[in-house]
Amino acid sequence: MAADRHIAIAGGGVAGLTTALAIAGSGTRVTVCEQAGRFEEVGAGLQVSPNAWRVLQTLGIADRLLPRSVAPHAIRMRRGRDGRQIARVPLGEAAEARWGAPYRVVHRADLQAALVEAVEKTPAITLRTDTHITGFEAKPGGLGVRAEAGPPVACDGLIGADGLWSSIRAQITGEGPPVYSGKVAWRATIPEDAIPHGLDPLETGLWLGRDAHLVQYSVRAGRELNVVAIFADRWSEPGWSAPGDRETVIARFADWHPLARALVAAPQTWVKWALADRAPLKHWGHGPVTLAGDAAHPMLPFMAQGAAMGIEDGHVLGQCLSAGAEIEPAFRAYETRRMQRTARVQREARHNGEIYHLGSIAGRARDTALRLMPTDRLLQRFDWLYGWGRR
Repeated sequence: MAADRHIAIAGGGVAGLTTALAIAGSGTRVTVCEQAGRFEEVGAGLQVSPNAWRVLQTLGIADRLLPRSVAPHAIRMRRGRDGRQIARVPLGEAAEARWGAPYRVVHRADLQAALVEAVEKTPAITLRTDTHITGFEAKPGGLGVRAEAGPPVACDGLIGADGLWSSIRAQITGEGPPVYSGKVAWRATIPEDAIPHGLDPLETGLWLGRDAHLVQYSVRAGRELNVVAIFADRWSEPGWSAPGDRETVIARFADWHPLARALVAAPQTWVKWALADRAPLKHWGHGPVTLAGDAAHPMLPFMAQGAAMGIEDGHVLGQCLSAGAEIEPAFRAYETRRMQRTARVQREARHNGEIYHLGSIAGRARDTALRLMPTDRLLQRFDWLYGWGRR
């Protein structure tokens, strides 16, 4: 292997930027190709569980995020129709003591800004915006990465971190479109002074009901509350930020507890996206090409692990490519380490999507089982996930 190798990353989202920081240096140059013309404030809240926060600590990103994030002291689950508590999972100091890192919540734009700032300060990384990667082809001694406009990018290896509709994945697998879940997520934020009385801004709230659920938690150092409403719908257009009709959300939760109704009535504007995923793959790449983040393992949001798995991917790629490892065997080693874990998260996210939306007798049985479960057993259910990477 040449002392100076060049790896291209298709996609400048959380997974792509994290991966760039993890693999740059030690003879590795990185070019991140981002489709957008500039990094805009997209998305809303992200739950950064201990497994992901630990990686951000390693990369020096966590300190940048501390003043912009919030550490909730618990997750409180309630029944949508009457507000009765189903279960309470302690976080805060309990999370850090159990899993070796804190559980924090952030605005996606704040995480992205911290990653971009670190990338721009890393000499070995070049960030190219307005560059939509459409595919790749083998060249003598390397790869040619095709862009929609502009010249190809010559490189020694390629990581497709280009999301749910990944062009790199499509070339590797020949798959069709993603699998629509039959559910749509609506998201909004409200200012701190508009939070309905009776909601604790330092709790992550999870409200469960038939064919619908609500999530709320604070972001931006507590200055805003992130609200996500998910319910069954036939709408399935691609994209992250289609305008949503406020009255539709309010009407959907009209028979829920008054506090839940106040929560969905507080935002003045909503955006929505159709929830989709793909089945786990048997292989993520071939030769000097692999996948990361949603391109490798797109998942439904019912484990709150989409961004976290992409962050983990970047960390493991950095480990596998360290010490001058050859690109192809390093990529296969990375895939071996990641595929089983991410497939489990994908499956459990699908399962949670069904469990959250149970109604009638099945819903009552779920609520009773969770209510009677000792706190330590509730926490044990997350050990395999949140304890990852702990030494």
